[in-house]
Amino acid sequence: MDFYKVYMKQEESGASVVETIERFGLYCVEIPFKPISDVKEIASRKWYDEDGLDEYIPVGGLKLSEYDIDIKFGYKGDKFSANTAVNSLVSYLLEGYVSLYDTYTKIGRQHVRFVKLNDNAELVRDGDGDILIFSVTMRVCDPKTNITLSK
Repeated sequence: MDFYKVYMKQEESGASVVETIERFGLYCVEIPFKPISDVKEIASRKWYDEDGLDEYIPVGGLKLSEYDIDIKFGYKGDKFSANTAVNSLVSYLLEGYVSLYDTYTKIGRQHVRFVKLNDNAELVRDGDGDILIFSVTMRVCDPKTNITLSK
């Protein structure tokens, strides 16, 4: 069975590309990348003795705003192994900015950082092992540059 993959790379010289299934045993369930983010608020002034609104459009056009995404991961493994997989991913993300590429949406972004591990995880732990669905919030600080990663 084919799975869509998520590739990550630490934004430091010499860092190698990792794939989440291979490195952490985590399958991407959902990654809501935006093809384009919202536009930043622009400077404006409302003159009460004139009609309309005066707005300042920066040289080069409108600028895009950063945005947060909640990436949902799934894990299936031996009993009591889910915590290790989650901790491994979080430790990797805490090292700083990463570049992130999703093979399903074909969208990749650079300067992406960890924000939080969400508390809406679902864990099933029984004789067959651990099944875990959880999500992490990431902030996309460069919403415009599209990158591609592969192994």
